[in-house]
Amino acid sequence: MASASKRRRIAWTDVAIGAAVSALVMLAFFLQWGDGLELKLYDVREKMQAEKQVGKDVVYIGIDDRSLQEIGSWPWPRSIMAAMVDKLSKANAKVIGLDVLYANPELNPGLVELQKLEKEFSGKKGADEFIFALQDSEHNLDDDQALASSLANAKNVVLPMVFVLSQSMANNTKAVPPEIGQNFLANLKSSGPITAASDFIPPYEPFAKEVKAIGHVNLGDSPDSVRRYYPLVVDYNGKLFPSFALQMLLAYYNLTSSDYSFNPGRDLTLGRAHIPIDDQGRMLIPYYKREQLPRFYFSDVLSGRVPIETFQDINSNNKMDTTWFGIPLEPFGFSRDARPHFSKPRFAEVKFALVPGTNMQTLHLQNSISLIAAK
Repeated sequence: MASASKRRRIAWTDVAIGAAVSALVMLAFFLQWGDGLELKLYDVREKMQAEKQVGKDVVYIGIDDRSLQEIGSWPWPRSIMAAMVDKLSKANAKVIGLDVLYANPELNPGLVELQKLEKEFSGKKGADEFIFALQDSEHNLDDDQALASSLANAKNVVLPMVFVLSQSMANNTKAVPPEIGQNFLANLKSSGPITAASDFIPPYEPFAKEVKAIGHVNLGDSPDSVRRYYPLVVDYNGKLFPSFALQMLLAYYNLTSSDYSFNPGRDLTLGRAHIPIDDQGRMLIPYYKREQLPRFYFSDVLSGRVPIETFQDINSNNKMDTTWFGIPLEPFGFSRDARPHFSKPRFAEVKFALVPGTNMQTLHLQNSISLIAAK
């Protein structure tokens, strides 16, 4: 009898615990606690995976503190960006993403004064030679024209633009310039609660007309204000405008409108690749540690200071094989024959200056096992 009573007490305890858990789950649902918990778990997962390897197809050239010290304070003259575009183009970069929003003409007081002088002396007797000298100086000082020419010559630059996001779709009357309108995704119309925009800030027209593509750089909000979402498309007047990253991808693989499909709440399909997206057309951002990205200082690339690293692909699998701890299993080498010490050599140890003409560097392949034994 006592045993049966004890079993009933245990049963009622189980029911009470189950009811309490159910009540907490329902409370979390109505208060939307579950979304926050899911996002926090995503953060934990990304931190655990932050050291995952990144492919070498994308190289990041940063506008960093050292470059600011060597070149000068920001903003730099746009002729400097023109020189970088020229250098990357000559190096046969497949796509160049210039992630700086140039929405207006450059403020150039010297150029303005020269233009005033030209206007003042234009048509005056004996001023022809002076006018020609002014025009030559104007050409040299016109940084906007220099950048526009570099963009036109490269033919593979992607520029950013910004949309003003809104909570609901509306019929906006602001005219879309042709150089912007041609970037909307062809044959795809908005459906559902896609990230909507009510206005936009385009690149400066002379630049927008000379580039391969333009993409937006807006980020999506999270309930806790942490930037985790990236809208792959933005809805403007029922048409879908692609993101900067998506335009880079389309340009890199030379994809056309027949190569992709947009399925809100499921995925964005690009050829054989499937990018998961939510019903607003947003993807969760996969975060990496900066050290995992192939990256260089802007000033080093501009001045021709570069490193070389290579390895012997013994098993022909197109990658450097490593142990679980990241120790190379195949022979490798660096410029200036730099020797690693538990990690890759520092940039200062491997960089060398490129000079006009033939440049030669002799690399002796090294083996990590022999290096460890030699220490």
